Amino acid sequence: MIKFIENQDIAIYPNPTSGKIRIALLENATHCQIVGLMGNVLQETSPSSPDFELDLSGLPSGMYLIKLLMADGKSAYRKVVKQ
Repeated sequence: MIKFIENQDIAIYPNPTSGKIRIALLENATHCQIVGLMGNVLQETSPSSPDFELDLSGLPSGMYLIKLLMADGKSAYRKVVKQ
């Protein structure tokens, strides 16, 4: 069963972006994915700190989901727009 994070402080900026985005969390994420709207995983990373960057410059313009998996088994999704 997937548990979703509610009211979690997650900052993703700049959004919209033309290249890199920065993600700032209150706690460490164990895994981060960039997911296309069809559900396909386009990039994956295991962040080493609660403040990290993702490079979207190689992706076409459009809307993507950032999926964050936390150590306690909860997950969060945020929308990001690539120009």
